Amino acid sequence: MGQILVNTYYHSPDDSVYIGRALLKLYPHISAQLPLSDNALSSFNAMRIYLEDQPSCDPIHQHVEQDVNEIIDGVYYQKWTVHDRTPEDVQDQLDVRAIGVRNARNEKLEKSDWTRLDDAVLMPEKKAEWATYRTQLRDITTHPNFPLLEDSDWPQEPA
Repeated sequence: MGQILVNTYYHSPDDSVYIGRALLKLYPHISAQLPLSDNALSSFNAMRIYLEDQPSCDPIHQHVEQDVNEIIDGVYYQKWTVHDRTPEDVQDQLDVRAIGVRNARNEKLEKSDWTRLDDAVLMPEKKAEWATYRTQLRDITTHPNFPLLEDSDWPQEPA
């Protein structure tokens, strides 16, 4: 659900948005308190701004842009539109995700490096579990969902 922006007003004569006292400075001869009442809004040729929630979208294949705003019953509504990304933009998004996955994988490998040390106090079966885990981490880029991995796609760290 959207919200009314507090102390933020659309000023119709100059098609501008003003925050707080900036609007009051345009009309020094009019006395008013913030937030502006309905009567004060009328005196200032202004209206409240209703900020609609941005729609959800698939961030890889789509993006949200501010749309043409509209005025309904004296309230200025900020609108949003979901647009499809170009194939190049989709590839850019996938590349960024792939970098993030590789960085997360490398961090997990670094945190488990201790298991490969000769003096690591691990039973042979635990050492094997850690070796398997590390192999699965190194192979994460071959996962069918790569680079759009869910938490459940990652290998479980041995207990």
